[in-house]
Amino acid sequence: MSSICAKCGAPAPLQCSRCSSSSYKLCSKQCQTADWKLHKLTCNRDLAILDTPDNKGKGLYARRAFAVGDVVLTEKPLFSITGGLDQATMSRFNGMSEAPKEIIHNMANSHPTAESAMGGVLRTNTIPQGSDRSAATKSSLYAIICRANHSCHPNCSWRWRPDLQKEILVAQHPIAEGAEILCSYVEVWTKREERQKLISRGFNFVCDCSLCSDAELEKVVVEFRDAEENILACGRPGGDPVEAVRAVEHTIQLAKDSGLGSPMFLKSAHNDLRQVYAHMAVHGVVRHKKLYEAKVRENGVEHDRLEKICNGGGGGGGGVD
Repeated sequence: MSSICAKCGAPAPLQCSRCSSSSYKLCSKQCQTADWKLHKLTCNRDLAILDTPDNKGKGLYARRAFAVGDVVLTEKPLFSITGGLDQATMSRFNGMSEAPKEIIHNMANSHPTAESAMGGVLRTNTIPQGSDRSAATKSSLYAIICRANHSCHPNCSWRWRPDLQKEILVAQHPIAEGAEILCSYVEVWTKREERQKLISRGFNFVCDCSLCSDAELEKVVVEFRDAEENILACGRPGGDPVEAVRAVEHTIQLAKDSGLGSPMFLKSAHNDLRQVYAHMAVHGVVRHKKLYEAKVRENGVEHDRLEKICNGGGGGGGGVD
């Protein structure tokens, strides 16, 4: 627990009355006022930015428990870019106030040999905006969300909310008080070899998360990818829709049994199942609506709630601006 003033380094008996973080101490009201422009960007009652136990830098930690589907945080971008790091972008950055610039300069740089230190920070930390991250043309930096470290088996995921013009963090699994907030920087259901290539190239480290270090869980990922390829094959002209249903149901069961599938994933999988049933109904094979609704009840997926969280209309949790 720190007892040094965050502003001047003197002995510090005071805490921030808003976040009450034990890692942020102050010696006087004068130092609190002087440091507020910087501290308010990361001041949060529910989350704390702390040193990781393995000395790999900073991480984001829960200061309370979160349930599946809770909004952990909503946050406005500190800085956004469209395209590359051109002269106009650097001019905008240089024109920012000092507090957000300091936050950005203190972020991790996994590309120290990039064209500039700022270029390395941007390549390491920017989060693409939009539902299709791979096709996004705009990306942003965030004071708090960008501190979430990577895991191929994450407990949170980020979503861009265009109606709010904010990024949200949503709990994908139950999160205990004190647990680290983890997001995946790559597609979760990608096979380990491909995940490792993407992480090494994009972030310059070797992932040793619970999924990458567990051979049995990795077998589930491989089996899942094979089942997805089977679904695609069944969807082509001449494919067997009944086999497609079996394949989708198999992926849902794999996700549930292994614990790798989040409610967001299950929602997507059930949407696939609905489309297959609809295709079958067109051809007079089944009454797709009743079967689909039965499968939703069987798996207990909170479709309406998750849809509202991701696309507008609220949700659980205590996210702050």
